[in-house]
Amino acid sequence: MLFDDGYADAATAVMNAAVAKNSESEQSLGIIFASSLVPPFLFLWRHHIELRLKEVLGLGYEKVEELELNELPPGTSKWEFATGQVLDYSTYNKVVRSHNLLQMWQLARPFIDWCWANKNDLKSMPLPKLHPDDARKLILKLHEVDPHGDGVRYTKTRKGRYTLGSLREIDLEHTDHTMRLISEFLSWVSWEVGREMRGVGALKLMFRGQDGD
Repeated sequence: MLFDDGYADAATAVMNAAVAKNSESEQSLGIIFASSLVPPFLFLWRHHIELRLKEVLGLGYEKVEELELNELPPGTSKWEFATGQVLDYSTYNKVVRSHNLLQMWQLARPFIDWCWANKNDLKSMPLPKLHPDDARKLILKLHEVDPHGDGVRYTKTRKGRYTLGSLREIDLEHTDHTMRLISEFLSWVSWEVGREMRGVGALKLMFRGQDGD
């Protein structure tokens, strides 16, 4: 968690430096035109969000280890056993090796939807300010700016096209605030999914024991 947070904190530090630099040039506060600090700011936030999504996926796709639970054979998905939701491991193995935020979000959606549907029963953390649909829209915008994870790292894509060509101006303070809302939302999902996985034995009783089995 601290590793992930480092990128977010670094992004905010870059934003503060950019705003200060912009103020010195007597432009509108927080609006940076073609600033050299915009790409690293966006990269740091994008990478932070990517790590958050991969954290959710890693927790959700966790399998039972040998001798961890005697009633489950090694390799069994804790989430499938607890909730009955079938997971797509083939797609998961491909997506976690990529930088595609949209595919990560889509793959994480079963965990997100489950947590949101059961939010009134999940009391361990305060609810995030974002609704899942709002979080999806914001992540989609970030994905559109940099679909492959190279748009804020290099001047040109692998196909030779200039990156960030359509991005003329950006409100860094607003963007920083929005990114923190996305991060807060994904942190909440990670916490709740992880908590449920740690209690998979109890979930067995909750989901499978209701019928008297």
